[in-house]
Amino acid sequence: MVDAVVQAAVGIGVIVSLIFSELLGASAGGIVVPGYIALYLDKPMQILGT
Repeated sequence: MVDAVVQAAVGIGVIVSLIFSELLGASAGGIVVPGYIALYLDKPMQILGT
């Protein structure tokens, strides 16, 4: 179960990273950072702390 959540989070992070890259021309810092942020979308204060 945890593996599926991590895979989904990294997948969502990659998609969000590609969208930002295409729309804004800004890179999100690779694959790990967007995946980590996707894991904590329900905890915005932790994302700000990151």
